[in-house]
Amino acid sequence: MAVVHRYCFHLLCATIGSVIGAFFVDALLTPIFREPTVPAALICGGVLGYLVNKRLVHLSASFVWVPPAIWLLRGILEAVNSFSPTWARTNLSSYIWNDFFGPNCQGSECLNELVFTAPFAGAVAYSISACFAWLQARNTALKPTA
Repeated sequence: MAVVHRYCFHLLCATIGSVIGAFFVDALLTPIFREPTVPAALICGGVLGYLVNKRLVHLSASFVWVPPAIWLLRGILEAVNSFSPTWARTNLSSYIWNDFFGPNCQGSECLNELVFTAPFAGAVAYSISACFAWLQARNTALKPTA
Protein backbone atom coordinates (compact mmCIF):
# COMPACT_ATOMS: atom_id res chain seq x y z
CA MET A 1 0.00 0.00 0.00
CA ALA A 2 2.92 2.34 0.64
CA VAL A 3 3.92 1.98 -3.02
CA VAL A 4 0.48 3.20 -4.12
CA HIS A 5 0.67 6.17 -1.75
CA ARG A 6 4.13 7.12 -3.00
CA TYR A 7 3.04 6.77 -6.61
CA CYS A 8 -0.02 8.97 -6.00
CA PHE A 9 2.14 11.57 -4.26
CA HIS A 10 4.58 11.58 -7.20
CA LEU A 11 1.66 11.79 -9.63
CA LEU A 12 0.23 14.83 -7.85
CA CYS A 13 3.63 16.53 -7.78
CA ALA A 14 4.19 15.73 -11.45
CA THR A 15 0.85 16.99 -12.73
CA ILE A 16 -0.57 19.58 -10.37
CA GLY A 17 2.79 20.73 -9.01
CA SER A 18 4.32 21.25 -12.43
CA VAL A 19 1.28 23.13 -13.76
CA ILE A 20 1.07 25.39 -10.69
CA GLY A 21 4.81 26.01 -10.90
CA ALA A 22 4.40 26.70 -14.61
CA PHE A 23 2.11 29.63 -13.83
CA PHE A 24 4.87 31.28 -11.83
CA VAL A 25 7.55 30.53 -14.43
CA ASP A 26 5.20 31.74 -17.17
CA ALA A 27 4.62 34.99 -15.32
CA LEU A 28 8.37 35.57 -15.13
CA LEU A 29 9.14 34.55 -18.73
CA THR A 30 6.15 36.04 -20.57
CA PRO A 31 7.91 39.38 -21.16
CA ILE A 32 10.84 37.46 -22.69
CA PHE A 33 9.18 34.49 -24.42
CA ARG A 34 5.70 34.46 -25.85
CA GLU A 35 5.21 30.73 -25.51
CA PRO A 36 2.43 28.56 -24.16
CA THR A 37 2.53 26.99 -20.71
CA VAL A 38 4.12 23.73 -21.88
CA PRO A 39 7.80 24.83 -21.74
CA ALA A 40 7.28 26.15 -18.23
CA ALA A 41 5.59 22.87 -17.22
CA LEU A 42 8.60 20.98 -18.60
CA ILE A 43 10.98 23.08 -16.52
CA CYS A 44 8.93 22.78 -13.33
CA GLY A 45 8.26 19.07 -13.83
CA GLY A 46 11.94 18.36 -14.35
CA VAL A 47 13.05 20.31 -11.29
CA LEU A 48 10.30 18.84 -9.10
CA GLY A 49 10.99 15.29 -10.26
CA TYR A 50 14.65 15.48 -9.40
CA LEU A 51 14.21 17.24 -6.06
CA VAL A 52 11.30 15.16 -4.79
CA ASN A 53 12.73 11.82 -5.85
CA LYS A 54 16.17 12.72 -4.57
CA ARG A 55 14.50 12.85 -1.17
CA LEU A 56 12.03 9.94 -1.54
CA VAL A 57 14.12 7.70 -3.85
CA HIS A 58 11.38 5.55 -5.34
CA LEU A 59 11.32 3.95 -8.79
CA SER A 60 7.56 4.42 -9.16
CA ALA A 61 8.20 8.12 -9.87
CA SER A 62 9.59 7.09 -13.26
CA PHE A 63 6.14 5.98 -14.36
CA VAL A 64 3.97 8.97 -13.46
CA TRP A 65 3.74 9.93 -17.13
CA VAL A 66 1.30 7.07 -17.88
CA PRO A 67 -1.96 8.52 -16.45
CA PRO A 68 -1.34 11.98 -17.98
CA ALA A 69 -0.62 10.29 -21.34
CA ILE A 70 -4.00 8.55 -21.15
CA TRP A 71 -5.61 11.87 -20.13
CA LEU A 72 -4.00 13.65 -23.12
CA LEU A 73 -5.10 10.88 -25.48
CA ARG A 74 -8.65 11.22 -24.15
CA GLY A 75 -8.58 14.96 -24.82
CA ILE A 76 -7.27 14.47 -28.35
CA LEU A 77 -9.89 11.82 -29.11
CA GLU A 78 -12.61 14.12 -27.82
CA ALA A 79 -11.33 16.92 -30.06
CA VAL A 80 -11.20 14.56 -33.05
CA ASN A 81 -14.77 13.42 -32.45
CA SER A 82 -16.09 16.98 -32.18
CA PHE A 83 -14.02 18.36 -35.10
CA SER A 84 -15.75 20.05 -38.01
CA PRO A 85 -13.81 21.68 -40.86
CA THR A 86 -16.64 24.19 -41.21
CA TRP A 87 -15.97 26.01 -37.95
CA ALA A 88 -12.31 25.03 -37.58
CA ARG A 89 -11.31 26.49 -40.97
CA THR A 90 -8.36 24.10 -41.08
CA ASN A 91 -7.69 20.40 -41.46
CA LEU A 92 -7.84 17.96 -38.55
CA SER A 93 -4.09 17.51 -38.03
CA SER A 94 -3.45 21.27 -37.96
CA TYR A 95 -6.34 21.76 -35.58
CA ILE A 96 -5.06 19.09 -33.15
CA TRP A 97 -1.49 20.41 -33.36
CA ASN A 98 -2.48 24.03 -32.72
CA ASP A 99 -5.03 23.11 -30.07
CA PHE A 100 -2.81 20.82 -27.98
CA PHE A 101 0.83 21.40 -28.91
CA GLY A 102 1.43 24.42 -31.08
CA PRO A 103 2.15 28.00 -30.08
CA ASN A 104 -0.79 29.25 -32.18
CA CYS A 105 -3.55 28.48 -29.73
CA GLN A 106 -6.12 31.23 -29.29
CA GLY A 107 -8.81 31.75 -26.68
CA SER A 108 -10.37 28.56 -25.37
CA GLU A 109 -7.97 26.43 -27.42
CA CYS A 110 -5.20 27.31 -24.98
CA LEU A 111 -7.33 25.71 -22.30
CA ASN A 112 -6.75 22.29 -23.90
CA GLU A 113 -3.03 22.95 -23.74
CA LEU A 114 -3.33 23.83 -20.06
CA VAL A 115 -5.68 20.98 -19.09
CA PHE A 116 -4.25 18.15 -21.20
CA THR A 117 -0.80 18.91 -22.62
CA ALA A 118 0.88 20.79 -19.76
CA PRO A 119 0.21 18.04 -17.16
CA PHE A 120 1.53 15.45 -19.62
CA ALA A 121 4.66 17.48 -20.41
CA GLY A 122 5.29 18.14 -16.73
CA ALA A 123 4.83 14.46 -15.90
CA VAL A 124 7.22 13.33 -18.65
CA ALA A 125 9.90 15.74 -17.43
CA TYR A 126 9.19 14.69 -13.83
CA SER A 127 9.54 11.00 -14.73
CA ILE A 128 12.83 11.47 -16.56
CA SER A 129 14.45 13.59 -13.87
CA ALA A 130 13.07 11.36 -11.09
CA CYS A 131 14.66 8.39 -12.84
CA PHE A 132 18.00 10.22 -12.87
CA ALA A 133 17.64 10.97 -9.15
CA TRP A 134 16.79 7.32 -8.47
CA LEU A 135 19.79 6.09 -10.49
CA GLN A 136 22.07 8.57 -8.75
CA ALA A 137 20.88 7.44 -5.31
CA ARG A 138 21.20 3.78 -6.29
CA ASN A 139 24.73 4.24 -7.63
CA THR A 140 25.71 6.12 -4.48
CA ALA A 141 24.34 3.32 -2.31
CA LEU A 142 26.18 0.66 -4.32
CA LYS A 143 29.60 2.33 -4.15
CA PRO A 144 31.90 0.57 -1.73
CA THR A 145 33.19 2.68 1.11
CA ALA A 146 36.90 2.72 1.75
